[in-house]
Amino acid sequence: MDSRLLGRPKAKVFINTDAAVGPKNPGPAGAGYVIVYQAETGWDTVVGAVPLNWRTHHEAEYEAAILALTHAARLGATSALLRTDSRLLVRQMNGQSAVKAPQLVSPAKRLRSRRERFGKNKVKIVWSDRKKNKAADKLAGFAREKSARRKADVEFSARSTEARGSNT
Repeated sequence: MDSRLLGRPKAKVFINTDAAVGPKNPGPAGAGYVIVYQAETGWDTVVGAVPLNWRTHHEAEYEAAILALTHAARLGATSALLRTDSRLLVRQMNGQSAVKAPQLVSPAKRLRSRRERFGKNKVKIVWSDRKKNKAADKLAGFAREKSARRKADVEFSARSTEARGSNT
C-alpha cells in the first residue's frame, strides 16, 4: 500500500477490531478491522477480513489488533486509537493485567512490537462496547466462515485421500 493514501504524512487513524471464533472455542477463527482516516478529500475507510484458521478467542482478538496496526502503518499512519471489545487485551496492553496464558505470550509481544513502531504513546488501546463495533464484528464473522469452510475442505480432502489410498 502507498503511504500517500492518507493524504497527510502525519495522520492519526481510528481503528475498530474484532474477532470471531466458533462454533467452539478454540475453533475456526477470523479477524476483522475497520480503519478510518482523514484523507485530502474527506474521511475514508479501509477494512480487513482475515481468516485465521484454528485459534482461541483471545488469540484471535490479538491477531485482529496486530493485523489492523500493520495495515495502518502501511497506510502511513503515525498514531492510532484502537478500539476493541476485548477487555483482556485492553488490560494486558495497558499494563493493568499480566499476560499469563502461554498461548497469548507471543501475540502479546507481537502487538507490543507493532505498537512501539509508532513511537511512545502513539497508539492508544481502549475498550469499546460491542454495539459500537458492528462493522468489525461482521468482518470477523465473514472471515471466520471462510476459515471454517477452508477447514472443512481440508478435512474432506484428507478423507478422500485416505479412501483412495486404501484402494491402491
